[in-house]
Amino acid sequence: PRFWDHLGFATIAPRDWIVRLLCVHYETFLWGYSVMQPRLMAKSGQLRARRAAYRASKRVPAYQRHLLTTPSENGELPETDKEQYIKVHPTEARCNLGALPMVRTMIDESSGSTGTPYNWVRSRRERLESQRFICYFAKYCYGTSPRITINAFSMGAWATGINMGQAMEANGIVKNTGPELTKILGTLRFFGPKYQYLVLGYPPFLKHFIDVAEQEGFPFEQYHLDALVGGEGMSEGLRDYLLKRFRLVYSGYGATDLEI
Repeated sequence: PRFWDHLGFATIAPRDWIVRLLCVHYETFLWGYSVMQPRLMAKSGQLRARRAAYRASKRVPAYQRHLLTTPSENGELPETDKEQYIKVHPTEARCNLGALPMVRTMIDESSGSTGTPYNWVRSRRERLESQRFICYFAKYCYGTSPRITINAFSMGAWATGINMGQAMEANGIVKNTGPELTKILGTLRFFGPKYQYLVLGYPPFLKHFIDVAEQEGFPFEQYHLDALVGGEGMSEGLRDYLLKRFRLVYSGYGATDLEI
């Protein structure tokens, strides 16, 4: 089909190796993306996306049927969304070769903000790449100073909780408390203000954390606390509220079906 015309697949492999080598370490990753020309990055991204679609057209039964049954405009790839793709095709059909990979695989569950939580099958390689960029994002936002990370995201099937904890281990010490106020406050009191802390959690939960801690007389002024929120959107008003007690507040909000 016209989708694959003039893709230049032969030119992608060398660029793949360059990008992968740059991403092995945070310092080389940051350097590479600061010197690489935007037009080259954009072109490389387009080629890689089209190659991914090409591979899916050969290996993924659901995507094969999607290309045949979904109209497209001007020879472009048809869009995939929950209504036309996810709900129409079973999970197995959306996997390589039409079957669940039974080794080195994790199933994440999205939050269900659209009404229904969905299961997303992740390979070990996909999770490792995702976790690498989570830890890079945190380093870029908060710096590389040693700190203790308190993971207050919900544990269990949700994509954010376990993955966030595993990702942040690459940056230092992590305690996975889940959204339990007594454990979070107990951890802060136990290790004391001599350490810097990064607290991960849902935006409204961190507001609740501040409110309860203030009622208990927690000495915020003695601590260096930063916050990374995600799982749902956050208003700037709420960010301002959190900044009363956290020095830095960034949102890593995304979409689990695409990427964390």
